[in-house]
Amino acid sequence: MPCLILLEKLQTSYPMPLSPEKSKLRLAKPDGLSYEEHVRDVREKLKEIGDSFPIAIYKYANWFGDDNLLSITDQAVIYHDEGKLNPCWQLPCQKDYQAYVKWASKQNREVTHTDFERECRDEAGKNLRLAKFRHEIGSLVIHGRKLPLRVKAAIAAHHGKLSKKDEARWLEVKDGFYYLEKLYERSYSVDDNFKATLIEFLKFSGPRAWLQIADRRASAMEGGNPHPEIIPFRYHFPITWTRRPVQQLAEDNYREDLLVFRAPTGAGKTSAALLWAKKQIETRRAERLVIAMPTRFTSTAMALSTEDDISEVGLYHSSAKFVERKHRKVTNQTFDAHSLYARWLMTPVTICTVDHLLMSLTLTREDHHITSFNLANSCLVIDEADAYDDFVRQNMAVLLQACKHWKVPVLFMSASIADCERDFFREIGYGTVKILEDDSEYEQEQCRLSGIEDFEQPEDIEHLLAECIAKEAAIIYVNTVDRAVQLFRNLKDQVTDVPIFLYHSRFLEKDKRQKEEAILQALGKAAWEEGKARGIVIMTQIGEMSINISAEIMLSELCPIDRLVQRVGRLCRFTENKKPGSLFILRPIKNGYLYPPPYGSYEQKKKSWIPLQAFTQTLQKLETGKVYRKGSWIKLINEIYPVYNKDIGKARINSESLKELFRNNWLVRFSASSKAAEEEGSSGWRARDIDPQRTVLILDCYEKDGYFTSWGAYYHFQSTNGISIPLYLAERGLKNKAIVQLDLYINGDKQDESVFVVNGGSYNFDVGLILDEDSSFI
Repeated sequence: MPCLILLEKLQTSYPMPLSPEKSKLRLAKPDGLSYEEHVRDVREKLKEIGDSFPIAIYKYANWFGDDNLLSITDQAVIYHDEGKLNPCWQLPCQKDYQAYVKWASKQNREVTHTDFERECRDEAGKNLRLAKFRHEIGSLVIHGRKLPLRVKAAIAAHHGKLSKKDEARWLEVKDGFYYLEKLYERSYSVDDNFKATLIEFLKFSGPRAWLQIADRRASAMEGGNPHPEIIPFRYHFPITWTRRPVQQLAEDNYREDLLVFRAPTGAGKTSAALLWAKKQIETRRAERLVIAMPTRFTSTAMALSTEDDISEVGLYHSSAKFVERKHRKVTNQTFDAHSLYARWLMTPVTICTVDHLLMSLTLTREDHHITSFNLANSCLVIDEADAYDDFVRQNMAVLLQACKHWKVPVLFMSASIADCERDFFREIGYGTVKILEDDSEYEQEQCRLSGIEDFEQPEDIEHLLAECIAKEAAIIYVNTVDRAVQLFRNLKDQVTDVPIFLYHSRFLEKDKRQKEEAILQALGKAAWEEGKARGIVIMTQIGEMSINISAEIMLSELCPIDRLVQRVGRLCRFTENKKPGSLFILRPIKNGYLYPPPYGSYEQKKKSWIPLQAFTQTLQKLETGKVYRKGSWIKLINEIYPVYNKDIGKARINSESLKELFRNNWLVRFSASSKAAEEEGSSGWRARDIDPQRTVLILDCYEKDGYFTSWGAYYHFQSTNGISIPLYLAERGLKNKAIVQLDLYINGDKQDESVFVVNGGSYNFDVGLILDEDSSFI
């Protein structure tokens, strides 16, 4: 039916006429924006993307001959919304626009369509919802036969409906399913080979990603909320600094596809990584830098330590919003756009957890295609690489294989990587890899092992605690939360004139940040330089890498040698006194037996813990009274880890599941994930070998009849007021009434998912969340 006839029908069905300037337009949105305006805006934004990312265009042409990523995507832009001209979409859109105009005319104030959506949720867009016509599928029906398949895929995916679960939507559009079947056929046609799939993914994901980014940027601008400017990577090494050995190594060896560094804590690895990235970008090997860290806490610490040195830092993890609002004073609206770009790896430097990159390789969400394509055009730094167990390392092997085939330069940094890890890289396909190291400080004395003591109760180490109190500045590492709380309460009861700090993972994000700031003020670099260092800090593994503090005495529960190296790196870090610090190892005991958690496995039949071999060997190798130099630890690491461990059955099977997900979802998403599935580990593949997790909310009062306006609002509330704990611990809390289970309402609708809320008294700022006295680790 001709468009003008449609408009005449529409005008007779509504008593109020369309606004004069819109009455003859073909609409792209129910706010009155014309189809022509929107296509023009998307093309302009695509040009901005092309201008901002020339290296992506260059690499794409190298991969696929003379193919120009920009012109291919422009084809998709021209046709991506033409389905909106179909009467099945255009007529209800015009009706929805008319409803908006009618509502706006009754308001005694200046209003926008956003106001209409917020105040009249049921009415805004009602006709389009009832029409059930997917315009992107309609676009394929109009032009699909003449377009290249990757252009069709980009159009089909640009609203996230190129998936098996949305098959019904394709059936709703006449001839729509024909095009889905064609995409199914192409998806199946790739050889069952990981490398071949990786390359085909790049070919299709480039136009797919750029169309969605351009469309999102255009829509944000049209709605009055423009996305942030795309800023190039810029880093300038301070002219007053002299390059340290590790930094010079980074510049001299930047051409290596994989560069492996071993350097002690404080050697200048962060600046080395930025210098290395600068060389990658200057030589057109990468567009931007991605830094993958082992935890949210190390990601945050890295972001805050680098933000003054480079053009812009994007931080992405589940609690990044609080960090951005606290330290960078950003608004919710600004954060949402900035966080989206960090999630997509589009900021000049993105700092995230390695889990985010691994999850993106599953391609179970539409924006995983954007993130993975941007990773393929980045250079990657994997920092604190010694923090991963064999399970995660096998997942990382898949990530490194993808980087190798995508020609992504990788810098692998660690303070304690063993020589045998060269076999790990060789197995991935990197050939012979040298481990470069800064050994300039290896002869420096770091600590004296002053004693090894059994520890079950605080009374067992009372004499050591007295020495910490006398020093007025000490660091204590323990392996479980309950022991950390025991020590904290013991010291608080007997000490009033020295500040005592407790830090573990069971605090709300706002409380963690407050505690981190207080700990840094007590034992950070500035405190030592000003002669004001004072305080006793009790931490679990969370404090091994994320807090930059120092003391001259340390108590540490026994842990594997590579973890011990990280802890010892906090001894005498900022003191001018070159004397070695004092280290006391605490042998953890429970009921008369060695108690290794989390460095072991629990044997259900025997009702006992089996320690990791590295845990017991570390104990055997340590020598009381010996002064350990910084280089001594590398020798011990190589003795305890003499060969690369290939006997990792379930880890290998799990990593193969990650490859399988990528092969299945590279074009059409046959598998999908939700936030709940990711949290509880129920999607088959897992990033880490940990118990399923559950977020519990810490609230003074929770209204049963309260509800959240959207899932996004709920997840934001959850990240601010929630703590993730093992599912078994949450269930135990339900049984002993420490946790209550309440209904969850989204936009007034009761959901199948419920809310776990801590029942008063189990959480406070001093000790965090304590559900029982023998609860958990980290």
